[in-house]
Amino acid sequence: MALMGYRYFLHDSWHWPLFLNHAIHAPGVKSVAFLDCIPIWALANKALATLVPPWREVSAHAYLGLWHGLAYALQPCLGVACLRVLGHRSWREAIATAVIFIAIPTWIARYGHPALSAHWILLWALYLYLRTPPGERSSRNLGLAKLCQLVVASLVTPYHAALSLSVFVPSVLRSRDRRTLVTWIPLGLACVGVACWFAGYFAAEARRPQWGFEWNSANVLSWLVPPRSGILGDAQWIANVNPTPWQYEGYAYLGLGVLALLALFLPHARSLRPVLGRHRWLFVVVVGSSVFALSNQIFFGSHELLTYRIPSLLRWIPQQFRSPGRFVWIPTYTLVLFLLHWAYTRFATGRRFAVIAIAALLQLVDASGEWAHQRATTQGRHEPVLALDAWRPLVHAHHAVSILPPYGCVVADNANVLDRASMELQQLASERALPINGTYNARETRDCAAEQRAWTTLDLEADALYIVLSPALAVADRLQTQGAHCRAFTYGRVCSTNEAALSAATLAGVLLTGDATP
Repeated sequence: MALMGYRYFLHDSWHWPLFLNHAIHAPGVKSVAFLDCIPIWALANKALATLVPPWREVSAHAYLGLWHGLAYALQPCLGVACLRVLGHRSWREAIATAVIFIAIPTWIARYGHPALSAHWILLWALYLYLRTPPGERSSRNLGLAKLCQLVVASLVTPYHAALSLSVFVPSVLRSRDRRTLVTWIPLGLACVGVACWFAGYFAAEARRPQWGFEWNSANVLSWLVPPRSGILGDAQWIANVNPTPWQYEGYAYLGLGVLALLALFLPHARSLRPVLGRHRWLFVVVVGSSVFALSNQIFFGSHELLTYRIPSLLRWIPQQFRSPGRFVWIPTYTLVLFLLHWAYTRFATGRRFAVIAIAALLQLVDASGEWAHQRATTQGRHEPVLALDAWRPLVHAHHAVSILPPYGCVVADNANVLDRASMELQQLASERALPINGTYNARETRDCAAEQRAWTTLDLEADALYIVLSPALAVADRLQTQGAHCRAFTYGRVCSTNEAALSAATLAGVLLTGDATP
């Protein structure tokens, strides 16, 4: 989805509004931001490709790999920066910190969602919070840095904007200066609003209520039980921390190294009181984020502890943020930073540093379970439903693609395989940014019933490729009466006015001779 969004943005001309695209939801318009393509990264790469044309081809293939490279570099760097602000500046402390932050299972598990995997953005917000001198007016440069962080977060994904704003507010409140509060909080809110408007998030898609708040949550035991530990393996025999199919959204396993530091700290928990006093507003955010992450249907393992109704006045919040489990990242990273700060204060000198070194090594080995999982899902090519190399010439021989029913509207016994076939065809169309009647996206607004009724009046367009899946076969009959040539394939029929392209695809074995669907 993200790669498709970038490709359509890359091939589009420069225009305003910048991210609106007329090809990904033809004949309508949609912001490519709804394809989670990381708007700020897309903008940077397209600008570079405009100045250096060869970069166009490179970025069209390496777009996400480059982003992950950036994320893997900045994750430990920002972790080290946070600890340096707290006074831990030795090389061995920096190395131990980098090892632990590169081995946060919660972060590694997000590799499959490039925008959400940018946890360095939250660490950047925490770094700026720690840079804020308590009880003093914030400097102008620090305030501008915080606004810059909010803009970047908003142009990656709205979830990072909400998380960063949650840290920004206590960082301003920390100054306890009225002028600072009156100046910077409105500016912060304005920056987030303008950045989201710039990306195109304020659209009809955003006004549609989202489902899933009750299930896309964190589990009370999320921090403690690993589903993929490099040491314990799948430890859900202890407790099932995924009682709903979507509680992976609140995955927050800390790792054995961090849990070891937590166990060492617990006998000294009384020392936490003055820390909470110095960071009371951040503590409020941590508690609030934890409660929000659990949603209004709270699970302790596989047991449902509590369900409560959300007041109608606040219901728009869960309808927009359908995955509250992601807010568990605020308490997770705050806890990791606190435990490291405490450990360095207590064990940094002499041989006692071995405690931290062992914890870092334990964390690294434990995280290998998550890396092994990501490696298993990414090192080889996923077996496609369609023969992509053979389909590519057929798709690229046309100037537009229409898939019926469109993605998200397939209702059939084999809907899963039809959706996969549709996604693969969408990817092929994105290679040339061919106008298409819809792609997989984060906020779907289709009226499937209305679109199906419109099939009876569908007019054939010259040089357009119609891929008619099995639930819509009657459309192919209508296209044939208007002069289209049709061929059958495994999941339906393909129609076009380009007989030569269909014949070549038949010879390549992707289409069948004649019109009968197998």
